[in-house]
Amino acid sequence: MNPNPKGPSDRFPIVRIIEHFMFRDYMCLSFELLGCSLYDLIKDKKYQGLPRDRVRRLMSSVLDGLTYVWNAGIIHCDLKPENVLLVSKASDGGPDEIRDLVKIIDFGSSCFMGKQCYPYIQSRFYRAPEVIMRLEYNRPIDIWSFGCLVFEMIRG
Repeated sequence: MNPNPKGPSDRFPIVRIIEHFMFRDYMCLSFELLGCSLYDLIKDKKYQGLPRDRVRRLMSSVLDGLTYVWNAGIIHCDLKPENVLLVSKASDGGPDEIRDLVKIIDFGSSCFMGKQCYPYIQSRFYRAPEVIMRLEYNRPIDIWSFGCLVFEMIRG
């Protein structure tokens, strides 16, 4: 997976790495500036949910991100509102407006398909049954989390 593809940053469905460097034996990563999280949106609506048309647009963008990740052979393993950030026009030099385009962040728990790294993954409220039962897992765990995310976006 190329962390810095050519083309507009907004159309790339996962967070982009701007630079990386070593500091005192630690790898440091610098990422593009993004907007608020889906959790922040839910909280701003006082946990009452968002209009379905907006949820549809947001979730379509999340699916674009998941598709990109899966095509690279990766399972995210921690999809939740806090790990989906809105793209603001400020990130491409325009006025600071929020659009319904999102990017997936936090690949710290992710793994390659067929190579399970951790037995304990996913945040509790978004955890798939196969993870709870300590069975083998694959892409469907991201779909389970996605379904939980859709429900939360609609219901609050």
